[in-house]
Amino acid sequence: MTNVNTFVFRIAADSEYVKKEFEQGRLRQGWGNSDSNMRLEEKEWVNRQCQRDPFENNDSYYTRKYNNHKILLEIKAGDILIIPKLPHPSQFTVCRAAGGYEFLKPDGFDGDDFYHTIPIERTSVRQFDYHADETCENIRAKLRAYQSPLNHVWNQTVQDCAERLLQTDSNIQGSEISAVIEEIKSDARKGALQRFRDLGNKNIEKIVGIIFEKLGYELIGKNSYDKKGGDADLIYISKSVSEFFEVSANGTDIVGQKIYVQIKNKSGIDTGDTEGLEQLKQRTLNEPGAVKILLSTADKFTEECKKIALENNILLIDSDGFLNIVFKYTD
Repeated sequence: MTNVNTFVFRIAADSEYVKKEFEQGRLRQGWGNSDSNMRLEEKEWVNRQCQRDPFENNDSYYTRKYNNHKILLEIKAGDILIIPKLPHPSQFTVCRAAGGYEFLKPDGFDGDDFYHTIPIERTSVRQFDYHADETCENIRAKLRAYQSPLNHVWNQTVQDCAERLLQTDSNIQGSEISAVIEEIKSDARKGALQRFRDLGNKNIEKIVGIIFEKLGYELIGKNSYDKKGGDADLIYISKSVSEFFEVSANGTDIVGQKIYVQIKNKSGIDTGDTEGLEQLKQRTLNEPGAVKILLSTADKFTEECKKIALENNILLIDSDGFLNIVFKYTD
């Protein structure tokens, strides 16, 4: 299908009316009262909203609303719609539009809203748990970038994943990240690395956590931010970190049982990699014997990062080291 565009279409997910309308093939958007037809000229549209809802600076507020909602006019038959939190907050829907924007009275709704409507191909609807598989995880990882009610999707990974999901059956059973890891490990190392990166920051943290758990480390803290610039994603206790020495990009004289891990999901050479070092240094100011590990999916660390890590006894693990421990310790 040529000239297909992809959109993230956020809805009032807690509205039973919106959900029922979707089941009937009508995707309803909020902020759609009887005076808000998107085919009005911008000035007229904004004026009508300001008259209905007078408050200070409402002109600029409703101008922003108009500029976002006018994306509705770009949606056409065949375009792909990704709808977060439908049918459940832990799930999402992918479907195709059956036509363009319609301004329809929301029969059966006791209020003045939800006039904005996009017809959908009911046979195209696919619904998934965010953690159902690698493709769903890829979409979940990118959704944070699409927070407006209407969003263009230019990211090729998200576009490809949405197309792929439309060709599969719905899956709202969920899955474990360990199953996704095993699927990715079947790929060549180079291909596997990018697939891991595409899973997003939170899943990289989960994967590292799985490795520590398999190795018998005791988790005692997560996302430990001290409000002074210090930060650690994971904190463990163990008598040894020999497995991480084996794959590290440098050597240190570290000893101790408490382990602070900062994790960065990056590509290529991360020119800002010293940030993770500063976060670890700040977080462990009062614990000179703590083990500090900066793990990054970047290809390499900068020379400055290596120098600072050496001076502060911080263990560096780059993408090669990350892949080594994933392939070795997640069976």
